[in-house]
Amino acid sequence: MKHRLLFILALLCAVAQGAWTQNVVNVANLGDNYKAQDGTILTGTLDGQSQPIKIRIVDGATVTLRNLTINGYGYGEYEFAGLTCEGNATIILEGTNKVRGFNPEYPAIFVPTEKTLTIKGTGSLHASSNGQGAGIGAGANQH
Repeated sequence: MKHRLLFILALLCAVAQGAWTQNVVNVANLGDNYKAQDGTILTGTLDGQSQPIKIRIVDGATVTLRNLTINGYGYGEYEFAGLTCEGNATIILEGTNKVRGFNPEYPAIFVPTEKTLTIKGTGSLHASSNGQGAGIGAGANQH
């Protein structure tokens, strides 16, 4: 019985520690370009006109979008997507999410050629370019 109680206590501590160490990032508070690591939760609204910030997802990372809005803005001066995957990535959707690219020739979510983006979750995603780019994929002139 004593061993069972110690096991349960250790399990509860591990679960609580995991909940406290989540990296929740409100994009409205970003002041510079940002690299989302594995386990990052992106939330809030990024105003692309006043905050032309490039957000990257590192290769192999699983990132959660939780009620995230990225309002990409630009007519060619910002050469990046709303979100840029640096390699294979997984996005988990929670709530309502909207991502718009910053450059007319870039997508909302850039995925490099021969890499895979997996999208999971129960939330929604509206992904659009700022012009000719795809919603998700490579840019109009990129491969």
